[in-house]
Parts: sequence; structure tokens; C-alpha cells
Amino acid sequence: MTFHWPPEQNAGPEGIKPIIRSVIHAFPDVQITIHDMIQEPGKIGVHTEISGTQLGELFGISH
Repeated sequence: MTFHWPPEQNAGPEGIKPIIRSVIHAFPDVQITIHDMIQEPGKIGVHTEISGTQLGELFGISH
């Protein structure tokens, strides 16, 4: 899945917290591996691998 930060979403730690809470709720055994991070002026990219057992809804996708 490729996730592009929506422009209406708050940036920074406070903006990502609701997303992380949703992921943890849907995947209580979530494992996140960061493979690479890239920063350019006005942009940041993070290549991650996320795995877990889906037990709840996430972004409208039920388990």
C-alpha cells in the first residue's frame, strides 16, 4: 500500500497519532520495520514494511 499524506491532515507527530492508533486498533500485533527514509526540501519519504493480524476495521476495510 502506498500512503500519501492528505493535504488536509495535520503534519508532524500530532497528525500521525490518530493514524497510528487506528493501525494498532485494527492490528494489535502490528510489526513495523523501517527500511529507508528520504528527506528533500518540503518532502519526506519512508519505506516501511507493516505486518500483523487484522482484527478490526482500518480505513473502511473490515477484517
